[in-house]
Amino acid sequence: MDVEGVDIWRGENGEGYVVVSAQAADRFVIYDRKAPFAKVGIIQIGPNTEANIDGVSHTDGLTVSSANFGENLPSGLLVVQDDNNTAPPAFQNFKLVNWQNIETALDLNQ
Repeated sequence: MDVEGVDIWRGENGEGYVVVSAQAADRFVIYDRKAPFAKVGIIQIGPNTEANIDGVSHTDGLTVSSANFGENLPSGLLVVQDDNNTAPPAFQNFKLVNWQNIETALDLNQ
């Protein structure tokens, strides 16, 4: 795995997740923060065609926060660097993902 970014989504009492980018695979691996650090899932950030936003490819870094950013982001936020963009055309940018979407996709119950 070509790791280019890693961060911790911090839950209560040492709970939470380690988020790791797998750059060449265009995906993100989520591990339990507590031993035995089991893999809880893999996600890809696909396109939002309605909003004309492409998916994430070859990320060079990420950060994640479990902070409550208000009613639209109560469980936090994942921010990833996106290497190449086709919609709209651009060299690189950042994609923001509501952590609740990740909880739903991976059936996480924090």
